[in-house]
Amino acid sequence: MIEDLIQWETTIEYVDRKTYQRRNECEYLNELHTKYTDALIIPEGGSQARALAGLQDMMDEIDFEFDVMVAPVASGATLAGIIVALDKLDKHTPRAGQDMLTPVREAIGIGVLKGEGYLEELVEQFLPDSLKCESVGEIETKQNASKTLTQTAQQIWHIDHNYHWGGYAKAPPELVAFCDDFNKTMPFEIEPVYSGKAFWAVKDMLAKGKFKNGSQIVILHTGGLQGAR
Repeated sequence: MIEDLIQWETTIEYVDRKTYQRRNECEYLNELHTKYTDALIIPEGGSQARALAGLQDMMDEIDFEFDVMVAPVASGATLAGIIVALDKLDKHTPRAGQDMLTPVREAIGIGVLKGEGYLEELVEQFLPDSLKCESVGEIETKQNASKTLTQTAQQIWHIDHNYHWGGYAKAPPELVAFCDDFNKTMPFEIEPVYSGKAFWAVKDMLAKGKFKNGSQIVILHTGGLQGAR
């Protein structure tokens, strides 16, 4: 990625580790605003509330019915945007015979790094309370009203942590070979950091019967092809 930025003649200002650790602090962000008055500051991974609107626009472009949307998860905003958009879609464009209390479309995030619990927190910072998930153990201690609310959220989305392949940017030979074979036969490419893990996950879940028969599945390709280099 650094090589791409250099090729695009981007001005790069390197910082030390201590400064990098301040990247989300308001004081540091205010310093950047003061130094670069006309700049649009994009947080790490692009995760911010504004990102959710972009996912809504993307959802509006899908002109066919589907049951499940799958996307890789790293910094959280993409999955959060999908969740909010699907919730809106279920409420405003219900299917025939749909029980309005039961969501019919599901979002599945594929964790691309070791972060069970952590990734859920990243996603939930952008979600209203009604769409936040809690652990099963916590649900069982709630009263029925709260239980119903949380179970509905769990029906809408979850993150699968079985496909990180050892951690962020970890790409064992089997995953690399899968991406290479995919790229030779399909009209678009995937890479082992993000999209490759998502496509592998769907392939594996299909083989294990994790989806209902006849499910229409959409996999969101989030880019990042520089991960193949």
